[in-house]
Amino acid sequence: MSARDTLKLPARFDKALSPIIKAQLHAIGQRVYDLVAMALGDVRAADSDRLRRDRLIAAHTMALSVFESECLGYFHNVAGGLDLFKSLACKAGCTFCCELRVEVTALEAVAIWGAAAGPDMEPVRDAIIATGKRTQSMSDEARRQARIRCGFLKDGVCAAYQSRPYACRGMFATDARDCEAVMTTPAGLPLPPVRSPAVPRALSGIFFAGVNAALQDAGLQHDTLELNSAVAQLIEHPDTFARWLAGEKAFPSPSVPRAG
Repeated sequence: MSARDTLKLPARFDKALSPIIKAQLHAIGQRVYDLVAMALGDVRAADSDRLRRDRLIAAHTMALSVFESECLGYFHNVAGGLDLFKSLACKAGCTFCCELRVEVTALEAVAIWGAAAGPDMEPVRDAIIATGKRTQSMSDEARRQARIRCGFLKDGVCAAYQSRPYACRGMFATDARDCEAVMTTPAGLPLPPVRSPAVPRALSGIFFAGVNAALQDAGLQHDTLELNSAVAQLIEHPDTFARWLAGEKAFPSPSVPRAG
């Protein structure tokens, strides 16, 4: 049985979403699977690592365009969606969520590695390497308490914004004070809720599942990776990409379970 046939949303969305929305999200996940599975054939057929990486980045860009289309479609089509969209507090300079642990697929890590190329990105690459050494095996709670800023943050703005992970794309809040409250809650106390639309977060979850299912069926490493440490691995050891495409377990897996 193909992993495409067993796609499912993270369990935390079971009660938050209607059966109709969950069915729509499942169909989107299968669409993402098909897009990535087809692209992987082209990637492996390329005759150089540079061309393989470029084709993988192109596939990631196509997946991101689907994500943005579906996400904006939700805000435009749901009752009160445009008012909700206008009420979102997320903007450049607000970086509370950039101190949290971010999970990525290997495909995302490779594409974001490409976004960190070039001489002007050297300070960002140095920051990613330094951050990745600290964050690889941190749990969600340990990362929250440590408040370690993502290595991609530069002058309060994401240096890889156009290629940012699905998890980052799906996280919205209607009041930045909710996010600040989460980050400043002392260890051991219950975290306050963040008023955030569930569908974009579920969309990021099904994208993650769809991509990883395609990687799994292609015989590629498809476990959950931590953003900074995965990209740092590629920066420090560029041969990681070729080894991953060859079917090796090239990325070190964080020793923490994925959140449900």
